[in-house]
Amino acid sequence: MYFNRNGSRAYQIVYTGKYGSMTYAMQIKQLFVVANGKAFILTYVAKEDERDAFETTANKIFNSFKY
Repeated sequence: MYFNRNGSRAYQIVYTGKYGSMTYAMQIKQLFVVANGKAFILTYVAKEDERDAFETTANKIFNSFKY
């Protein structure tokens, strides 16, 4: 999905998966923004079954990021 963030178009992607020999799934949330000729990628990673533990804090960080 995309939306307007600080006057620039931002994209958010959320996906899950396992890496290598991991025995548990991870959830990855990424925010992509191109502003003033620079690309910014913010990423939050958590165990899928523990994703809510710090997601509120991650969203606050995402929302406070200035570019």
